[in-house]
Amino acid sequence: MAASYAEIAQRIAATGLLPRGGFHPAGNDDVPPLADGRRARTLILIGNAGPALWQRFAPFRAAHPDLPDPLNSWVEQTVAPLAAPLAATAVYTHQGPPFLPFIRWAQRAEPVHQAPICLLIHPVYGLWHAYRAALLLAEDIAVPLRSDDAAPCDSCVAKPCLQAGPVDPHSRHGFDAARRACPVGRAYTYGDEQSAFHQAAFLRSR
Repeated sequence: MAASYAEIAQRIAATGLLPRGGFHPAGNDDVPPLADGRRARTLILIGNAGPALWQRFAPFRAAHPDLPDPLNSWVEQTVAPLAAPLAATAVYTHQGPPFLPFIRWAQRAEPVHQAPICLLIHPVYGLWHAYRAALLLAEDIAVPLRSDDAAPCDSCVAKPCLQAGPVDPHSRHGFDAARRACPVGRAYTYGDEQSAFHQAAFLRSR
């Protein structure tokens, strides 16, 4: 019998990562086949929000100072054991090029919207979240229905993210100031070390 979404979500949460919803792929979702060639019937997104990931990842990073991409390595080593007992195929946001359309998948699974600083904003996590991987399953399992929450930015008149300072929001310090100015999801704000690590990775990717 296939594991339920609740069971899979519990296993994901135990690693410091977060289950981020899922959907049943259609032909226009550009979901790759499973490793054995079968069609994926369910996709479950995996990500993070707040400091939980950092609490698990920081010791791994300290123990592997020579890894060029320690977070990507940690994510793969964490997600692969989740996939194996499910006979699922794991795919990752950092794989590519070509890169898989995780932003489109996220918008299929959760009520996320593009914020003025070009990140996806979540109604609970604000700008303090990310997507890291997805599990592709051969079974058609029930997943949470995507809610229709409105974009928080639509009702935000002040747009403090765009008024955070005179520097470019996409510079290292401007980006951090813009994200911290947003009132949504402040309970999930990253600590200074985690924030600096993700900022540097974001800027390298641009």
